[in-house]
Amino acid sequence: MNDRLSLTEFGNLIQESKQAIERVKDAAEEDFSEKAKQSLEEVLKKIKEALKDADNEITEKMNKATSQIEEMKHESIQTIYDRTEYCTRQIEQKIGDETKKAEHTITSQGK
Repeated sequence: MNDRLSLTEFGNLIQESKQAIERVKDAAEEDFSEKAKQSLEEVLKKIKEALKDADNEITEKMNKATSQIEEMKHESIQTIYDRTEYCTRQIEQKIGDETKKAEHTITSQGK
């Protein structure tokens, strides 16, 4: 019995080994690509969640600021209204006082 391989058999064995190595390499690359894809998808999902949280926080702060502005606007309008009413009463009182003085002066001079 001869334990030696012929050159043809040896060449075939090398070719089969090369093909097996290529299949392993392709499978490893595919597995790596799939893992890389999954990792990227997870990171992208986390980024989207962080952006959504940030967007919600910004929206909440904007709504709060808008409410505060509206409240301050109403307070300012009320202050202006109150001051206008006060000034109007002061002017009316001053006019009334001056009218009484004028009437008194006219009445006093007519006697």
